[in-house]
Amino acid sequence: SSTSTVIGGLEYGAYAFRISVVDKGAPTNAGTAFESAVSATVLASLTSRVAQAPYGIDVSAAGGLVTLRWQPVTRYEDLASFLNPNAPNAGELSAYRVYRASTVVLGTWTEVAPKLSTGTLTWTGVAVATAPYYMVRAENNDSANSLSRPSLIRAADTLDGIVVAPDNLSYFQIPAARIAPLVGVAGDPASVYTIVSSSHPEDLGGRVYKSLEFRAYRGGLTPDPDFSLSGLGTLHIHYEISGTSLAASSFGTAASPQSASVYWWNGTRWLQLFGKVSTLTQDMFLETQYFGRYQIRSVERVTSFNFNLAGLSNRFVTPNGDGKNDTVVFTFDNPHDASVHGRILDLRGRVVVSELRAGPVQNSLQWDGMAGGRAVPGGMYIYQLEGEGQSFTGTLVILK
Repeated sequence: SSTSTVIGGLEYGAYAFRISVVDKGAPTNAGTAFESAVSATVLASLTSRVAQAPYGIDVSAAGGLVTLRWQPVTRYEDLASFLNPNAPNAGELSAYRVYRASTVVLGTWTEVAPKLSTGTLTWTGVAVATAPYYMVRAENNDSANSLSRPSLIRAADTLDGIVVAPDNLSYFQIPAARIAPLVGVAGDPASVYTIVSSSHPEDLGGRVYKSLEFRAYRGGLTPDPDFSLSGLGTLHIHYEISGTSLAASSFGTAASPQSASVYWWNGTRWLQLFGKVSTLTQDMFLETQYFGRYQIRSVERVTSFNFNLAGLSNRFVTPNGDGKNDTVVFTFDNPHDASVHGRILDLRGRVVVSELRAGPVQNSLQWDGMAGGRAVPGGMYIYQLEGEGQSFTGTLVILK
């Protein structure tokens, strides 16, 4: 029969192994144990894996100094734990490195301090007004593949947080007032959310020109698709152009940036969130609370306030507190930033809610099935949205 053993505690690098056999010998049997000749040498090479990016990045600025702190890195980028998370070996984690830059997009990041030991979780240095952005990376001692992804970027002047996408041109900016869940409590990694960005070239083709994802992990480990900000952040999605049109993807055709829209996957279907175009920076941007997957798609865009069913999150509302369809969100195209009002009527035309409150993304309104502080009865209701002299009407259902 065959047998095997696991040898742990190894750092990356090349190893040689040989095996021999030893008989029982004394005391099981009389006499002395004898060892066989050793086997041929077996060569094995351990390759290192990149460590997870530091998370829980906090920043403070006072007296001309900037201070950063972060949670300890205890696992690889693929979320597998280090052999001993409390005492990583150099092949897992050998140092932390702190950088700063004058700009987030395509910035030149300059290291601001010597490598910090793995037990160091804070750094303080002189503030530089011309380079207010800071980030931290983890490092192992593999010279070929040593640095982690950048951490959450923090602005020392505004205290905002920025997650940059793999293209180094798209990013999600989180205002200081909404950053608390991404900072957490010092010494408590489970209290922190980290946001990991990825690109999805497999989505490209047809009307899809760009596809990015910003995925939230609780404690840096557990995916949480329902996590959202307590208020609005700003998402910027960069697009490439060819002449004056969006650069065609492998199966797509050229289209004007003004004939494009941002879509978001809500876990069930793609919702059109519209967004605005900046031809100067070649990006589409919108304010949103949501993380998850976003796309730029070519669509038919109007030049004034418009609403259609693609902007209705759900027609059936179940306000039972389970986090699923508890509210209905109305997202509309509003290129002129016109004043938009929404209200809810019953089937007799009586006003149930005279003014809908702002929604979770830019140019949106929402309703949670409440009126005057009380839940409305189940049944069918009418919504009306008005802006720039136009009105859009439809029905939705409250299920109890």
